[in-house]
Amino acid sequence: MTAVSIGDMAQVFLLRRHNATTSRELGELTADLARGTVADPGRHLGGKISPLAVIEAELSRASAYVAVADQNATRAAAMQASLGRISDAASSNATALLRAAQSGEASGLSTVARAAMAALEDAVAALNTRVADQSLFAGMANDRAPLPDTAAILASAKAAIGQPGLPADAAAALDAWLADPNGFQAQIYRGTADTSPVPIGPNETANLDVTAADPTLRGTFRGLILGALMSDPDYAAQSNQIALARLAGDSLITSSSDRVTLSARIGMAEARLTAAQSRHAAEQLVLQQARSDLIAVDGYETSSRLQATEARLEMIYTLTSRLSRLSLVDYL
Repeated sequence: MTAVSIGDMAQVFLLRRHNATTSRELGELTADLARGTVADPGRHLGGKISPLAVIEAELSRASAYVAVADQNATRAAAMQASLGRISDAASSNATALLRAAQSGEASGLSTVARAAMAALEDAVAALNTRVADQSLFAGMANDRAPLPDTAAILASAKAAIGQPGLPADAAAALDAWLADPNGFQAQIYRGTADTSPVPIGPNETANLDVTAADPTLRGTFRGLILGALMSDPDYAAQSNQIALARLAGDSLITSSSDRVTLSARIGMAEARLTAAQSRHAAEQLVLQQARSDLIAVDGYETSSRLQATEARLEMIYTLTSRLSRLSLVDYL
């Protein structure tokens, strides 16, 4: 039988090809073992990738819902914190205003007047809070602050009240201005009345629909503005300050239930968002396990193939080294 041999150069090229193929296989096996999944799911599944595609689509959907729920849960928490800040300031000022009205002392009235002005400024700042560069209480116009500064609010309120008169008349005019669609909402509020529901699942939404112009806040604004008017020269008379302090304190106490209602509304949205986060996170885990079951590598089998491939590559290196040292003398 005639022996067939190949030349030295052909052997070199053949070993190079085996080396490249084996190195590539070694890299793929190493990557598969590190990743835990196969590099080519289509080949692994024999071309039947429809189940995998469905799982991938459901994973993307669940991830999107989780991202939206996370973002809006942060937003809801910030809204609750802002309302808590307003409620704390209103409650503490209500007690101080009524106490000052009862005592009638000029120094006490002056102190609560400054505190009421600070409370109004703090409430405006709280309602102008931004999270992720978006206003919380401006409706769909979240690119802007919903309220101007305190000076502008007081100027518009005084214009609505008209000529200074009895504090009771000022309070009545203020009530009308706050309730009039062409009053506070048109002159002061810079946001929109419309809000966008938050999608938290198929055919399921949560509503963070509280704005700075919410009717539930009117009583709080009424009390804060009446308290701030105590610092106005037009109401500098002690009798006016006492009356304003009493009206402001009563309004802030009466509106406390409205603030609780508002906080509860946001709390309901928070609960829905939290439930959606948990539900979609659990769904993600189930889908990831299903995906892993389809395209996960067998750790034992892959490790065995990896060891065999390493041994084959070492053998190729050994043969290449021996061929590179082969000479005519050694051959003979």
